[in-house]
Amino acid sequence: MRKFLAVGCWLLMAGLGLAQEKDLVINAAHINYEQDQNIIEAMGSVEAVYKDFQVTGEHLIYYTDKKTIFLDGGFKFKYEDVTLSGKILDYKIKEREGRAESVRVKYQNVGLTGGALNFDAEKIDLLNASFTTCDLIHPHYHITGSEIILYPRNGWLVTYWGVFWVDSVPTVPVPVYIYDVEAQRKGRVNVLPYPAIGTNDEDGMYASENFAWNIKRELNGTINVNYAAKKGWGGGAEANYIYNDYNEGNVRFYGNPQDNFWGGLTHTYSFGEEIKARSSEPWSLVMPFYRQFELNTLLSYRERINYERVSQLPSLTFNVREGYIKNIKVSGSVSAALISEESSGTSLFAGSGMVDLSTPVYKNSIGTFTPGINLNETYYGNKTSWTRLSGRIRWDKDWRDNFLTFAGYSHYFSLIGTSPYRYELYRFQLWDTVNLGFLFSYNLSQFGAEAVYNLPALNPQDIDLLFKIGIHCYNIAVTYRALRNEFNLGVNLN
Repeated sequence: MRKFLAVGCWLLMAGLGLAQEKDLVINAAHINYEQDQNIIEAMGSVEAVYKDFQVTGEHLIYYTDKKTIFLDGGFKFKYEDVTLSGKILDYKIKEREGRAESVRVKYQNVGLTGGALNFDAEKIDLLNASFTTCDLIHPHYHITGSEIILYPRNGWLVTYWGVFWVDSVPTVPVPVYIYDVEAQRKGRVNVLPYPAIGTNDEDGMYASENFAWNIKRELNGTINVNYAAKKGWGGGAEANYIYNDYNEGNVRFYGNPQDNFWGGLTHTYSFGEEIKARSSEPWSLVMPFYRQFELNTLLSYRERINYERVSQLPSLTFNVREGYIKNIKVSGSVSAALISEESSGTSLFAGSGMVDLSTPVYKNSIGTFTPGINLNETYYGNKTSWTRLSGRIRWDKDWRDNFLTFAGYSHYFSLIGTSPYRYELYRFQLWDTVNLGFLFSYNLSQFGAEAVYNLPALNPQDIDLLFKIGIHCYNIAVTYRALRNEFNLGVNLN
């Protein structure tokens, strides 16, 4: 009966020439057509389907002249990865835009609620709204805002004039908060709007707070305020821009009374195949995506690299992120830069090239063994060069789903010349090295450690610890780099 009514309704509309939307199909228990008012009214288990959207409810009115559907008494609207539900919906089919009241929005792992909503194919704009990624009836956290805008095609969510709540307690005001639904895919994290705190030898104890700003998805950034025991008050600002799917960049400017000013501009042009690869951090389970080739342009003034102030005006680097020759993984880069180092007073042109080859050669119940070889060659403007040829082997073993161990050994086959820059020689030693580590996961929590020792003396080069407490929808992460005396505390959303 429902199918008969739907087909009959479509034929009636087409025959009278009142509806040009031939792809619109309405199913319902009862359908009435009022020709003088250009209205089709559907009641009882209503379903309307048009191209890429589907809407269900109990009472629908379709205005044939305006190409508009109206539902009251509750609705559920689905398109692409978005599900909208609420009390009232008014949707213009031709313009692909609508409004709704008393709404709930579900998009991937994000849940939103709002008093009123306006949406089109590009964005969903909620007023007097809140969102959370916690799927509990009483979520561990949520963020309320006078306005929340979701860009579903980009996975970008922006909250304006909000408050961050832990359980039912308001904790901190948030003028602007940006949540990237695609963060994990990109190998990034969404931090909570709390200050980052830590300590290191360069700054002493420090606290740093970022305040986000947003003009649109393609132009946003942060304003930073920080305090360091050895540096005093400082701050700065960053702007991130996206020109298109292949071009994006970052502009930044910072300062404090001790170090004066520094900043830079980075532009990345990415092209080629999109690749999924394991993060370089041994205890990171993030699997970021990137494109096979990159061209990076850097203008950098007094930015810190390995505790040295370095300017690169400019630096051009072409990266081959990943390629294969007969199952051998190949990566490499070619770069040219004019580099000035403040502490040494060295200012030279530098051209370099790097190639890295690796492939798993043995994989069975005792683990995977992956040897690799790396050649790095740099020529400097003072007619000197630095050549490094090294080899390595790495062993990985997943003992069970929640326990990973790894070990590695590296050896320099050849070393000719040296670098005139202190930042490049920071902690560089002509030693064989061995590294050992593990990562234990339990539910959303993790504990991991990695140590690097120089051979044959077995003196430590790095000892790093990670302890992450997972609390359903967010985690508290503590990292400690023992030999560098660096401690960091961060809180991130899962």
